[in-house]
Amino acid sequence: MLGVLKFTLTNIAESKKAKIVKNGAGVNAGVKMSNSQIKIFTSIQKNNNITQAEIAKKLKINESTVYRNIQKLKQMNIIERVGSDKDGVWQILI
Repeated sequence: MLGVLKFTLTNIAESKKAKIVKNGAGVNAGVKMSNSQIKIFTSIQKNNNITQAEIAKKLKINESTVYRNIQKLKQMNIIERVGSDKDGVWQILI
């Protein structure tokens, strides 16, 4: 009986912690991202007009790495591109 009570209290504590994380809406709001993805996301947050080439130069990483990580961020529904490649902007979805 004591084991069940301990298990229940642990589950309640974990579920409340999870809610706090989600409501905090930080960069990792329940979503796992690599360090590169976090840096790319932060760059987009600061400047939604930034290009992939500018991100690569700013972060000193290869453009193909930026492209691949942006594709992953899009698949996770974290960001999307609105408008054309030339005149569009990044939109943050979380």
